[in-house]
Amino acid sequence: MKGQWQCSCCGKGDVDPRIKGKIRMLERRLGVDIIVTSAYRCEAHNESLPNSAANSKHLEGKAVDFWIPGWPRHEAREYVEPHFDWIYDFNGEKSWAIHAQIND
Repeated sequence: MKGQWQCSCCGKGDVDPRIKGKIRMLERRLGVDIIVTSAYRCEAHNESLPNSAANSKHLEGKAVDFWIPGWPRHEAREYVEPHFDWIYDFNGEKSWAIHAQIND
């Protein structure tokens, strides 16, 4: 697993252990390192991002943005979707990434 789980602007916070567990399980099944591009975010960081929701699950550590090397996004999404409560495909600049979250 490559990437950062804490907020990239302040280094604080962490994600729900269930998110890490799901990513690790997917890595074992796929045989690749998943690249995490964003996980926990502090409020200031979240507000600084264009199009970021004010009630983002990243603020609670219950969301992760990532990509799977060697996998087209549509195939990765189909494989990942059953393991999370909600999946979102980015458009434009991050069109290669997937947002996944748990909602409880």
